[in-house]
Amino acid sequence: MSSMSLKRVNKELEFFYKRNYVNINENKNLVNFLDSIKIYTFMYKHPNINQENLHIIIEKDYKSLIEYRVPNDYPFKPFQIIKHNFTKLEWNKFLNVLCEHVKKVNNQKILYFFLKIQLGKWPLFLNYENKNNKCFCCTSYNCPINWSPKLKINNCLEEYIEVEFINKFVKKYNNKLLMSIYNNFLECYKLPEELFEIIVNKVL
Repeated sequence: MSSMSLKRVNKELEFFYKRNYVNINENKNLVNFLDSIKIYTFMYKHPNINQENLHIIIEKDYKSLIEYRVPNDYPFKPFQIIKHNFTKLEWNKFLNVLCEHVKKVNNQKILYFFLKIQLGKWPLFLNYENKNNKCFCCTSYNCPINWSPKLKINNCLEEYIEVEFINKFVKKYNNKLLMSIYNNFLECYKLPEELFEIIVNKVL
């Protein structure tokens, strides 16, 4: 692994170890998630080629969430996702399956609305007008077309959080929960958006 790539990754990891994300992020859900995870690294030497790569494992409650491989030419190429906790499918295939599930949701705007509240920023995969014809795979930071050297591991973790939310709330029961909250509070009682966001953060 190149010294440049290793230096860059170590600098990014130091950002987490020192909890610098607290100073630049006002979204408590994201901060709480980052506070709850553990980051482990190890060097892996491929048995068939003379090459070592750094692997980054993200754990929560002693369970592995996602594992990244750092390419030799990082940050000019994205992290490679080795495995994740959603399914045994490869990351890109899983994203395409998830995209198809989202298309079957009755009201995608509600899913977008709650996701934006949870993340405190514009979602990567969902949009308000439901006009995103690109598959999730082609929207992901993991896609080389979307990757940029300015992106970092924190961007990849934000993507993970968004995928986790979508994966949870495309399920029938959980999606009905969102629709019920939306219809009962926002539509019936005409609550101010600020108050509604507080309620959402307490319930979800």
